[in-house]
Amino acid sequence: MKVGLDIDDVICNLCVDMIPKMNKRFGTNLDYRNLPTYNVEQLGIPLQDFYKFVKNECDSYVTSPPMRGASEITKRLIDDGHEVYLITARSNLFSRNMVDVTRSWLAVHNISYTDVVFDAHKKKGEIAKSLGIKAFLDDRPEELEDMVKHGVNAYLF
Repeated sequence: MKVGLDIDDVICNLCVDMIPKMNKRFGTNLDYRNLPTYNVEQLGIPLQDFYKFVKNECDSYVTSPPMRGASEITKRLIDDGHEVYLITARSNLFSRNMVDVTRSWLAVHNISYTDVVFDAHKKKGEIAKSLGIKAFLDDRPEELEDMVKHGVNAYLF
């Protein structure tokens, strides 16, 4: 079966590393365990300032730990004959080397996958449908709604 997984906060524990850095940089008091939204503007951070932060100051895409069990679970899926597609909004729009940084992070943390799709422009449901993915795991309800709209079984992480 073709399985799809989001990277950030499904495979990579990004928020646990990035939120304290955002709090320090932007003077916010966000709790990564209870974020009301992933929309940084709704969190009081101008989008362009966030992009500059990610591009110039934040190393969280390198230093974040994997989610517990991510390596073992992705390896088992592959070993059991499933195709594992990682679909992420990460792209070189955020940083010139985001694709390379992400591939390196996946290798360092022994994350097994068939392919990784980087696309900040398309909704993940459209991508998953085009790949023939049957089940997708994401931490964002709006992405799951899009999956269902495209006929993909969606599960909230």
